[in-house]
Amino acid sequence: MDDLEYFQLDEPVTNDQATFLTVLRQRVEGRIYPWTGHRANEPLFVAVDIDAPDVALLTIGVYFDGGRIRGDQVDIQTYELPDLPTDMAIDVTGNPGDLAARTVDWFDAILRRPIVRYEWLYSGQVYASRHLFADTGEGLSQMYRDDLAPPGQGEQLIAAGHVRGQGWIQTDGLGTPDRVAPVSGNN
Repeated sequence: MDDLEYFQLDEPVTNDQATFLTVLRQRVEGRIYPWTGHRANEPLFVAVDIDAPDVALLTIGVYFDGGRIRGDQVDIQTYELPDLPTDMAIDVTGNPGDLAARTVDWFDAILRRPIVRYEWLYSGQVYASRHLFADTGEGLSQMYRDDLAPPGQGEQLIAAGHVRGQGWIQTDGLGTPDRVAPVSGNN
């Protein structure tokens, strides 16, 4: 199986992109499971999904354009980098082989970060949870079930402004969790 087949690419790639993919595959084989996206005459995109059981937490990706990689958390639907780089961002120039190695090291570093799940319980059931990086407290995903929560709590959280978007109740107003469970990384 060649590198294009391994990464499931149908479009032709440049020599620099082929070198990048070859080194990337040599470095990740069996450790990290990246996926790619590519259209002819556009930067090569390589990404890794970070998931917990039953929850997609984060997609991190790198755009390689021959002499530079730019990577960060990406939008899960458009795969675009954020307008403002996060603390995870990488922006490095170099030759394709070195950039592939830097990409794998960057993926590895983020995948090793400890992730925990905070859980809030009522009547023995989890009614809210939040996945976050344990080292920084940066939230990755959250869930709030008003139908399982203590009566009236949802309304109190809404009144206190703990909502976003289309009325999604945020777990930041819940206080100390009842349980903290390690999910992945160096916990």
